[in-house]
Amino acid sequence: MSFGETSRRLRAYWLFYNAVKDRDRNRYDQCWERLVRGQEQLGTLPDSPRLRRDLGTSYQLAAEIKLATGNLEEGLGFYAKAEELLSADESSKRALGRCLADLSVVMNDNNFKAPALDYAHRALELLRPYGGTYVADLERFIGGLSLGSERSGAELQDDIDRLRQDLRLHARDMGVRFELSVGLTVELLNLETPAIDPQELHDLLHFTYESSVRSLHLAERLHVLGAFTDMYWQSVPMPRWAELAARQTVEAAEGEGGLQGIARAHSIMAFALAAARKDEAALDEALLAVARHDELALATRSSMLRTQTSREAGLARELALSLAIRGGHNDLVAELIEAARLQVLPLVDGHSEYLGASLAGYAGSAVRSALDRVRPVTVNGRSRLATYYTPSSAGPPVALESAIDQVGGPGACWWGVWVNSGVVYWALRSEQVWESGTVDVSVDSPSHAVWAQALESSHHNSDADLLEILIGAWCRSYESEEALSMALGDLFVPETLQMRLAERLGSTVGPLSVVMAGNLFAMIPAAMLGLRAPSAPGRRARLLEAAVVRYAPPAVLVEHVAQHPLHYSEARSVVACLDPRSDLTFSRTVPEGAAHTLSGPAASVSGVSVMLAAGRPSVPAVFYYSGHAVQEGLGGDIEDGLALSDGILYARNFFAATDQGQPALPVPDRAVLAACASSGSGGAGSGEWLGLAASLLWAGGRQVVATNWSVWDTPFTEKFDQRLVEAMRTAPSVALALRNLQLEFLAEWRESTAGIFGLPDTDAPFPLTWAAYCCCGVY
Repeated sequence: MSFGETSRRLRAYWLFYNAVKDRDRNRYDQCWERLVRGQEQLGTLPDSPRLRRDLGTSYQLAAEIKLATGNLEEGLGFYAKAEELLSADESSKRALGRCLADLSVVMNDNNFKAPALDYAHRALELLRPYGGTYVADLERFIGGLSLGSERSGAELQDDIDRLRQDLRLHARDMGVRFELSVGLTVELLNLETPAIDPQELHDLLHFTYESSVRSLHLAERLHVLGAFTDMYWQSVPMPRWAELAARQTVEAAEGEGGLQGIARAHSIMAFALAAARKDEAALDEALLAVARHDELALATRSSMLRTQTSREAGLARELALSLAIRGGHNDLVAELIEAARLQVLPLVDGHSEYLGASLAGYAGSAVRSALDRVRPVTVNGRSRLATYYTPSSAGPPVALESAIDQVGGPGACWWGVWVNSGVVYWALRSEQVWESGTVDVSVDSPSHAVWAQALESSHHNSDADLLEILIGAWCRSYESEEALSMALGDLFVPETLQMRLAERLGSTVGPLSVVMAGNLFAMIPAAMLGLRAPSAPGRRARLLEAAVVRYAPPAVLVEHVAQHPLHYSEARSVVACLDPRSDLTFSRTVPEGAAHTLSGPAASVSGVSVMLAAGRPSVPAVFYYSGHAVQEGLGGDIEDGLALSDGILYARNFFAATDQGQPALPVPDRAVLAACASSGSGGAGSGEWLGLAASLLWAGGRQVVATNWSVWDTPFTEKFDQRLVEAMRTAPSVALALRNLQLEFLAEWRESTAGIFGLPDTDAPFPLTWAAYCCCGVY
């Protein structure tokens, strides 16, 4: 190495050394300036393992700066670059291990539990040969992650006692005392409320808060005061200084200007005010927090990152909902529930941007979801949230009442729900009047047993095999299913809706149009919910018997879909894609009226793309897909896709457009997605609801029939799909056609002998199969 190269390397090291000192003093602007200058010095050196290690370590420091200033996405991006550089050479294994160890802590702090454990294991494998404190710390960290909430009460108490003892031993070491106090605060809040000593908690919080103020480290302060959230929900008294500390933290966050810090600070302030029973002031702060979190979501490219970092947003929205319900603000409850499905649309530019390095397949692999400005939702002509958005982040409002009429027709009821932390928040619009309420299904509630049984005996139980589901409450027999559906109906169907539906049973007026929105309906068969009114002597009715159920995309997507042309056709042709992976025996039948069919190897990405591109958007036809659906991201986002013979056709491909602004993959006006969990109705993806069904609606569909959960490949499913496609070819209304077919199989299920002889019958008309299908789109 020449003298000049040595000089530049030493200059870079000196800059990095001082950058670390600036970071430790929270001088982030100076730190960043030195870091950039140091990287410029290294950039003049020839490539070598040493250079890659030095650059990798500098990117790790860059990541720490971005995280400290509240920019999680850029921070993870720099960690990805550091991982890429340090993974290139054997000589950098130790540096890579330390980088991954630090990254595992970052992932855990931001609620990325699975990747945190993965990175910790990888780091331990790399660092074990070197021994030292990193290895011991990693082993403890992995142990804590693996145990999670599985600790017994005695084990939790042992951990608390150990932390108390360590605090006494290290009382004079302020740094160690701070970390132990934070850990003990977290552990105390894991106790049952009666076992928590408020004074001990207040003392710990006071010390850690004052320490974080002295360090001028906003992230630490936000982390410390985040305990207010748990204290509020657990009814643990707040310290007298809580409001003052929260207000000072809001001022500090506003001063720094980072959206994530501002959103968290307003959320903390809201919980402090709510604990003091200052409901209107708390609601104001909670709505501010929700608005800032929405703006943060808009500024975050990856839908996976948006969702993984949305815990604070969910807590703020949950508090706002509970306060709005308590204050009788029914229109605000409806707005918050609908706006939880982030009201944005993909930009029609046809481009997708990858984030670069993979971050072990967790964060960086998600494709950018190009978003327009958030569209506030108005209810009764007003959006409360709109007043909290900054002008640059909010677009024109969209009226929820208009969306309801476009989905369900004039006079339709709207039933919106949002499930979070074991509480079901709901709003209902019936005959132009709004009402709202909650249903508690948390672990300690009397209703939890019914809720748990509904989930554990369904496809949502990932630990259950086929036989366990077949002998569970949904499938064992008609009597067991009826008992569960009646209990769920009593629990969830609002009283006003019960009465409206009872009026329609046997009425010449016909069924009531009910528009459903929200993640509850991705968890339970809403069509099967029991009503209090009878449908026959000795038999209570089901919601399906009194209603036509339609599932609403977010209001902003409804506005777009309603612009597609409306066609009337006596017999639509069918464009079919059948069993592309050649592993679904009962997904290969060619439906009547098929004009184009691709199956097996011919059903490739290019083959299906060419078949669809040959048509025009919204032509009167039926696109029928019968095969596997994949959720590579979260489910209900742009990473959902159709599993074709040689690859995946993603939702993002259907959102793409040509240079003329037309859909690149035009879809007919009707479509059937006979695949597992294809509706995206749970609205993962940060509530965007940009999954497969939504993408087909965007690309030309007016009505898409899709599934809310997994369905089996059985002779019954084959029969149901064929009947459904035939009905969709000729019926004036897709929702009515689906309802009529489901009513037919409800009658057949009532006469079923499934379970009578003690053996599961896989050909029985299980509601878990046919009630999974839902109609999404516009009227």
